[in-house]
Amino acid sequence: MDARKLLERLLCLLLPACATDWEVHGVVVDEDGAPLQGVACAAIGAFFAPPDDAERPGVESDADGRFRLVVDDRFDEAVVICAVDGYVTRSFPVARGGAAARVVMVRGGAVEGTVRLDVEAPERLELRLVGDEGWEDVLLQGGIVAEVDAEGRFRSSAPVPPGAASLRVLVPDLGTDPLVEVPIEVRAGETTEAEEIDLRGRLARVDVRAVDGDGRPVTGFRLSATLRPGVRHHWDDADGGTGVHRMLLPTDRPPTGLRIEKDGYRWAAPEPVGDDLVARLEPAIEVEVRLAPPPALAANETLTLIATRLDVGGFAKGTVGADGRATLRFPTDGAWTLTATILDGPRGPQVPFELVEEGERRRTIDVAPGVGPIEVELAGDPLADARERIAEAIDFLH
Repeated sequence: MDARKLLERLLCLLLPACATDWEVHGVVVDEDGAPLQGVACAAIGAFFAPPDDAERPGVESDADGRFRLVVDDRFDEAVVICAVDGYVTRSFPVARGGAAARVVMVRGGAVEGTVRLDVEAPERLELRLVGDEGWEDVLLQGGIVAEVDAEGRFRSSAPVPPGAASLRVLVPDLGTDPLVEVPIEVRAGETTEAEEIDLRGRLARVDVRAVDGDGRPVTGFRLSATLRPGVRHHWDDADGGTGVHRMLLPTDRPPTGLRIEKDGYRWAAPEPVGDDLVARLEPAIEVEVRLAPPPALAANETLTLIATRLDVGGFAKGTVGADGRATLRFPTDGAWTLTATILDGPRGPQVPFELVEEGERRRTIDVAPGVGPIEVELAGDPLADARERIAEAIDFLH
């Protein structure tokens, strides 16, 4: 955003009366150019808005196919979505001051079929339809989902663009790499039966569990795995509080680097126990970090130390007391980078700042069982700049 636009935006924040919503006008027609009535149209903005506040109320096109949408002044750009039964969903970008839109809706088709399985939990399978021509602005990430029911039958969840497409069978536990890909020709206004997809013998159901050092079940854990080189996937609340995460895995490409993560415990790789994978969790590596000299904190300030290991996706944190000490619980050993944040009041601005060694290198600490306490010498007053930025933020807000 250039300086002029930024100044205008700041002035409108200070003087709400200058804020002006803007409109998007358009007409919706079918492939023959005839107006379509009753098409649901909505605008989703894209300027610093939280997701639950970004969507504006939608409208329906009138008898002449026309629609008018109002976009909040906070957004300089938006995405317009048009959808109606029987037609392929359309989406396109618009900008403040742009020309009226002409939206051509294309009649779509449906796809049905059968997946043959010899394992339980078909709900862990996902089928997606993807294509090239006519798919450019379909508002569905990665294609159109076809849900599999308990009998192995599936049907596309939205109208599918006519023409050549691919039906991809995905295993959510392994990300986006398809297990099977089947070509299909979709016909407008018709239901196409895909060829049968036989997955018998190609999938295995595995239950992943965690126990503590005494063999008692541990619930509420996270699970992560390497799906392909350089890509690590995380499942938050993997077990849903039950103590078991059920995975549906291809028999020819199990994930690597599978690990169980749980606050207060060290990471652990599950190992085969019968037909299950079980991880035995040990307490986290507890290390006391001492800041020297102890920073003088005001009564309303909270100082938090944050340690990260980006190479393995590790994170640990601890609150600094008046004596400059903080206890951090690490999920694994190694060299961790140490930074900090200072919070002004329970709901005030929170500002990060660096803890650096001589030569302006980022502060690292070596973590291992039995290590500590670790003393971190503060050079100068690292809180001074953070406090100055907090004061600037408070002045701006007021």
